[in-house]
Order: sequence, then C-alpha cells, then structure tokens
Amino acid sequence: MEYLQPALSKGRRSNDLWLIAHTLENLGLAFSRLGQPEKAVASLDEALSIFRMLAYPFGQALVLDRLAAAHLSAERFNKAIEAGLEATALHAAVGNQLGEASA
Repeated sequence: MEYLQPALSKGRRSNDLWLIAHTLENLGLAFSRLGQPEKAVASLDEALSIFRMLAYPFGQALVLDRLAAAHLSAERFNKAIEAGLEATALHAAVGNQLGEASA
C-alpha cells in the first residue's frame, strides 16, 4: 500500500489514465485482501470506469473479476454474479481462455 498511494498521486497529477487505472486495480486488490470490501469496490469501480473509457477489455475483465470477489466478501451476491458474468464475457471476447475459466 505504501507504494500505491504515491503512484496514484503521480498518475492523477500527470493525468496518466493508464497509471491511475492500474494503480486503482492494485489498490482494490489490496483492500480486498485486507478485508475492506467497501474500499475495494470504490477503487475497482473507478478503475473499471477508466478502463471502459480507454476501451481496454482485458483491464475491464480483470477489474470485474476483482469486483466479483469484493462483492462476494461483502455478501452482495447478485452484484458478484453480475460482475463475474460480465468478466467471463469479456475474457471470452478477447480470447483469454484462462480468464474465462476462472471468472
């Protein structure tokens, strides 16, 4: 976490959307692993929005996988299913069979 916040600040200062999105995705994963699903969802939602704006389906699929896990840990089962299904479809669309199988 100590390296992610400075990276996020740097990305925001320079308006580097790729750096911002990837850093937010990593922050979301860290918050999930720390048992903080609300913070995870907030970070991941922002990352997903940026990856959609950048039209980067692989990044979208990865973030949706992480969102599904965060929603699951917060016992928001319908949201977890929705995110997982969307992730599966995106993995299939980009030909990522491993991602499709694990989504």
